[in-house]
Amino acid sequence: MSLARYGARSAGFALLYLLALYAGHALDGALWPAAAVGAVWLVAQGAHGPRRFDALVMLVLAALVPSTGTLLDGVTQAIPQVVPAVLFAWLLDRWLPLYWHGVQGDLSRLVGASAVAAVAGAVLQGVMFPADFTFGTAGWAVVRDFLTVAVTVVVAKGLLKKEPRQKPGENYRETLRHRLDEVFHEDEKPAPRKRSHLRIVK
Repeated sequence: MSLARYGARSAGFALLYLLALYAGHALDGALWPAAAVGAVWLVAQGAHGPRRFDALVMLVLAALVPSTGTLLDGVTQAIPQVVPAVLFAWLLDRWLPLYWHGVQGDLSRLVGASAVAAVAGAVLQGVMFPADFTFGTAGWAVVRDFLTVAVTVVVAKGLLKKEPRQKPGENYRETLRHRLDEVFHEDEKPAPRKRSHLRIVK
């Protein structure tokens, strides 16, 4: 993927994430679409390049919406939102590698990554804002973000590219190896053959 296309995709995800932040605050946290958009953003972009720049943009947006009085307050409100998305993408890379490239695998690993990220978000929220922490609110946040992220990632992947389901088994490693070869060698082109300037004189 070219740098220009990667940047355009990041800009599109940033716009969606910004709209999701405003929608979540308008709903007073009853639903939090930014969790799903952030997870899809980092998973999709991480499949084609480093996601640290996308995570940085996500951190800036989460710190600005809603506006706060100081930079520290903005970063404090952004950390519980961005860290779970980064954690989810990192876990998915290790538990379900190349899922975004079509290797289906065991979806229970995706469910596990979503659950861990949701719990991490609730814990960070309680640490950053202990005065607002209650077990009822934290429990709802875990269930809300877990379901939102897991369902959205599966649906988004299915809409973007439909492929036959591949269950783990004897062919799973072969499929994974094939996908790895495609990802790491997709930009490689065969070197042009050098023409010989020697002539055979009879």
